[in-house]
Amino acid sequence: MRAARACLPGMRRRNAGHSPASALARVPGEDRPVVMQALADAITYRAAAAAEPCPDCAVHPALLCVVHAAEMDWVSVYREMLPRGTEITGPSGEVRPLWGCGP
Repeated sequence: MRAARACLPGMRRRNAGHSPASALARVPGEDRPVVMQALADAITYRAAAAAEPCPDCAVHPALLCVVHAAEMDWVSVYREMLPRGTEITGPSGEVRPLWGCGP
């Protein structure tokens, strides 16, 4: 998280009791699938951005530059917001429960 907080505006320290998961819990039930899909899309987008070739990553001791590390930090935050047991699958990043079925 440190890289995201240092490099990306809008990333703030979390207060105790205000976890990303609790933020999703406050979304009304009928809106939750839309928010979950938005999170899935954001995860797919940011993970793809972090996977792009980068000359700074190539020379960084951790093989991950600060910008790409921040992208992965955002992916971690978005994943924390999804309910436990949810996975991101498919080319469009649709959200499906591990045990579920559906389109």
